[in-house]
Amino acid sequence: MKRLKKCILAIFIMLNTTISSAGNVVTYNDTTLKVGQAILFPESMPFSMSAKIKFAPNESSFERPEQLFEIIAGKDTFSIGQGIQSIGSFEPSPFLNISHNHESVQISQADRLIKSDKAITIRLTGNLTSGLRLFVNGNAVDLGSITVDQQLSDIQLKASRNITFLSTNFESSRQSNNQSLITLDEIVARLQASPAAPAGLYAWLDRENDPQRAIPGGFYKLAVLPDSTGKGYDIIYLEGATVNKDSWKTGMVKGKLIPTIFYDHYDLVWYDSNHEAIDREIFCNFIDNAIMQLNFPLYSTKMRFSRLNGSASSLIQSR
Repeated sequence: MKRLKKCILAIFIMLNTTISSAGNVVTYNDTTLKVGQAILFPESMPFSMSAKIKFAPNESSFERPEQLFEIIAGKDTFSIGQGIQSIGSFEPSPFLNISHNHESVQISQADRLIKSDKAITIRLTGNLTSGLRLFVNGNAVDLGSITVDQQLSDIQLKASRNITFLSTNFESSRQSNNQSLITLDEIVARLQASPAAPAGLYAWLDRENDPQRAIPGGFYKLAVLPDSTGKGYDIIYLEGATVNKDSWKTGMVKGKLIPTIFYDHYDLVWYDSNHEAIDREIFCNFIDNAIMQLNFPLYSTKMRFSRLNGSASSLIQSR
């Protein structure tokens, strides 16, 4: 099976584009998109996505806003347009039009007066506490209360016409503690050094769960490796994520097994699809050295994985 590769760009971006990334920050400078093209950012809660652009409304947009781009976050779409309007007896003034759609139904819209040919920054933030919020040059735009879907997918910046952004920036302030990667060679070496169960490679088998309380984040393939203490084990992600899948890379730590006084029974630390640690009242037990069962009693959920037979190197190569 071919290894999944993360694709930051949903399309080929034209002209002079400078891309930089560091930690949880991704920045694109001087980026031109054609109509329908988009930049795809990996969702990571909480997040802040901003786009800086010069607005230049023309006479054709007099009281009829011209759509420029959309910011798409899960089921919510924020359409950004520009236009010209007349206020009383004053000269026509350029304005920014922002509309909010949820599942293709318009919820609200707002206008903001702007200065033509001046750079303006549109920023969208999201977290589970305050939901989605939109800002124009640092000032919040009241678009009503917008909650964040727990299963929020990637954030998109999509062009409604040919358009150039002076800069775009995506930043997540969440720091996860399982971002370091273990190489496939290291996984093979550690398994060859300690081949006995429960160490080994495991594939998704089945589940028992209440979907109202928990939804599995994927149909995982995992490696269970002895940890640095020689007593517990690291659970390493190989592939199979379906929720927030672009944030998971082969070699990331998916969990930890902490030994207890009971045979084949371990306390469990598990990193969910958002890389948040779950470490209370959960445990793992092994059945006949063949099945790894992860137990989440508070969520009425069990996930089972079957141990794969064969050499580590051949199983890794067959992925």
